[in-house]
Amino acid sequence: MSIADNLFQIKNQIDSAGKESKRLLNSIRLLAVSKTKSIAEIEEAIHVGQYFFGENYVQEAIEKIQALTKYSNLEWYYIGRVQKNKVRSLAQHFDWVQTIETKEVAEKLNQACEKINRKINICLQVNIGCEPQKNGVLLIENVGATGWSPLEVLAKHIVEKCPCLCLRGLMAIGLDTQDQKLLKQMFSQLRSCYDVLKKQYATVDTLSMGMSGDMALAIACGSTMVRIGTAIFGERKK
Repeated sequence: MSIADNLFQIKNQIDSAGKESKRLLNSIRLLAVSKTKSIAEIEEAIHVGQYFFGENYVQEAIEKIQALTKYSNLEWYYIGRVQKNKVRSLAQHFDWVQTIETKEVAEKLNQACEKINRKINICLQVNIGCEPQKNGVLLIENVGATGWSPLEVLAKHIVEKCPCLCLRGLMAIGLDTQDQKLLKQMFSQLRSCYDVLKKQYATVDTLSMGMSGDMALAIACGSTMVRIGTAIFGERKK
């Protein structure tokens, strides 16, 4: 099937999953993960109404962003690991950074945004399974001696000390498992963390979880944004 056909099918699946969970229509955003995909492939998605794109590689993304400036309604999301030497580029070119996990990275991004008088949306990346091979801050339940979790400490620091960063919510990569019960437990924990932060900070409105293989379950657990790549663009080219 074409990219347009794939997008139509995925959006129908999102609507169906949202309806089953009694979610409001259009309350779940589709982020098309376009890493390694060509400008022509991205344009095919744009032509059928897809305007939100996620990228993992900074230089590759910048080339696409600059080539597609004629489309004024696009939003670009960085969803790769933040390298300190890339924060200036992130500040200049992206609308969102969904992978903030430390105070140091947040401060560097904030400084880069200050220099160009620009504000950027951010999500905190959470390691929901406490997996050593994955990035992200620990869940809210892992409280320290102060009674504050690492996640709450980081959120508070950003809101109070990083005025050029707008805290919008949380992002996580689900466990690579066929155990739906365990995956649901992890997603539900993340939703609980999100609900806590949403009560504390008025800007929090985004729970980015769910990909091609676990999208429906993530939506059932409260996701407001799903990140889909392969199901839209096909397998990654070697």
